Amino acid sequence: ENVAAFLQRHGSRPLDEDATVAVLSLLEMQRHAMLMYTSCGWFFDELSGIETVQIIQYAGRAMQLAESYCRRSCEIPFLERLALALSNMPEHVNGAEIYAKFVKPVMIDLIRVGAHYAVSFVFEEYGEETDIFSYRAFREDYLILHSGQMRLAVGTILIRSLITRKANRISFCNLYFGGHTLNCGVCSYLGDKPYLAMRQEVEQVFNAGDFAAVIRLIDTYFGMHNYSLKDLFRDEQRHVLQRIIAGTRQDFEDKFISLYENNKSLMGYLRETGMPVPRYFLTAAETALNLKLQKMFTSETIDVGRLKEDAGEIGSWNIALDRVALEFIIRRRTEKMMGALLEEPENARRLSEVLVLVEAIASLPVVVNLWQTQNMYWTMLQSLASELLAGDEDTGDRNLWRNAVRNLGKLLFFNVPEVLAAAKGEVSRGVVPVLWNEKQLNNGSAGVKPDTPSPVIKEVSRFSV
Repeated sequence: ENVAAFLQRHGSRPLDEDATVAVLSLLEMQRHAMLMYTSCGWFFDELSGIETVQIIQYAGRAMQLAESYCRRSCEIPFLERLALALSNMPEHVNGAEIYAKFVKPVMIDLIRVGAHYAVSFVFEEYGEETDIFSYRAFREDYLILHSGQMRLAVGTILIRSLITRKANRISFCNLYFGGHTLNCGVCSYLGDKPYLAMRQEVEQVFNAGDFAAVIRLIDTYFGMHNYSLKDLFRDEQRHVLQRIIAGTRQDFEDKFISLYENNKSLMGYLRETGMPVPRYFLTAAETALNLKLQKMFTSETIDVGRLKEDAGEIGSWNIALDRVALEFIIRRRTEKMMGALLEEPENARRLSEVLVLVEAIASLPVVVNLWQTQNMYWTMLQSLASELLAGDEDTGDRNLWRNAVRNLGKLLFFNVPEVLAAAKGEVSRGVVPVLWNEKQLNNGSAGVKPDTPSPVIKEVSRFSV
């Protein structure tokens, strides 16, 4: 609607579909022509840097759009000039080489978008309409056949740019062998009769199990217009490859864990006798223990006893942990459990689980940022202050619960007595040390201290009474 209103307001006459596409394409060309002069891209002294490559990509897109309405190539004189700009890195030579390496391969058109759709079609469940970044694919006809792990996908789609409104009807035939191997032909629409003939022929030979004949038919109808997983857009490519390697990765993980578990007593014996432990034993141990920790913190239940045992083995063998990955997994799990506790703060089971988890984390040589967990505990503590300050005449489960809440605060480096005293109004003017102090940082559980104090806690660290 906005585009139609813009064209009506500024156009000298009503525009048909082709004229609308031309106007929008030329405006998009102008936009990229302006973007390629972005000053930060030319600020650096190396052409192959990501900023300057992005600028050259803008230029490439501007030329791509311009050539649809020019009678000459814009790219050739552009590359002649770009070749005069030398790279400081010998392997990149000059700007023209950088263009060929980093810009040309990522340029897309409607056929390339259609190829992305066709290749991913055997992995994804697409609807009648599918948005692919700034394009929309309309499925007009399709056929999917299965034979064991083999799949055949044949179809016709319409690809339309959501920016320029330019569209192209595309035919495809994709024979998937399993794993990462496929043979996919893509081209502009073959025409009604050729398409129906192609579909009928490949269906017949595929059902007969003659997969070599399917490949020959793809070559006959699509020629050299073949595509593979390499032609998927990067995000989808990674997604598909992750799905493909999932089974193989699981086999590798199980084998590493089995190797370590079956040989760790031998490793211990070698060390006791003064024999050097072979490096490949330690490599298996490192991989296995990292995997075990990751699996433990992503499983439904956490075996704290096993966690402490693994932590001891990590220290014993001086294992190098993948601290970045583990910190993220542990932090997310802790925040999830603390969030559940915040919803039901008097749930003794959840409180016990969080308490045991935070205590167990302290045994790991991983610095976990508990900023968000501390924020949630602070919120919970404020809501429970009156309950925690109730007389100690209560006995049994209620006092056990109160003690558990206080102990959790200590593990999260809160000065719980001071916070509760402040809530009761029994604190003199000045600073109430609600968060950890220097002694706690130096002597406390280094494995769980956050990198920076919580802003929420800092806001309430002063009380005036």
